[in-house]
Amino acid sequence: MLQRKEYEDKLNEEMQEYIDLMEKCWGEAPVLEPKVETILKVTMNFDLGDFPHQGQVFYISPEKEEKLSPKKVAKKIVQEVNGHRNSCNRCGVPVPHIRSRQVGMGSRWVGRHNWRTKAPYTEEELMIYDIPPDDLERKLHPRFSRQLDKRLKEKAEAEKNNPEAYKETDK
Repeated sequence: MLQRKEYEDKLNEEMQEYIDLMEKCWGEAPVLEPKVETILKVTMNFDLGDFPHQGQVFYISPEKEEKLSPKKVAKKIVQEVNGHRNSCNRCGVPVPHIRSRQVGMGSRWVGRHNWRTKAPYTEEELMIYDIPPDDLERKLHPRFSRQLDKRLKEKAEAEKNNPEAYKETDK
């Protein structure tokens, strides 16, 4: 395994050849001093439904240390896994993203063309947009979760008072 110091020495040797060529061809050469730093590389591979997945890669340099803190990287990794689980028909449980569920689909979409299934929307497919957020979604997307809870509460109240009126005003 190549160490940082060894790499830096080899890089300087190679750079010197190019610097010599620049001096020969141009008569002068700019000062080139490459800086070799050690950075962290975080990768995440995961299995969903007995199917291996290759996740994101994060390169954490000293400048990005605060932006890519362990807490933030963990959240991004879990968001990726959760998003894949919710969208993949092969290895996950297809559920619309919480951003889509926060506004709902409404009954006006029944019979319209569904781009995912290439068939018209059914009542059952539209009911999936009324799934409340789970605890993981509440932690990952607190704002969207609150908005979804509010929409579902308003829908339940409206249906309790007058089910037909809510269907007509449903967005």
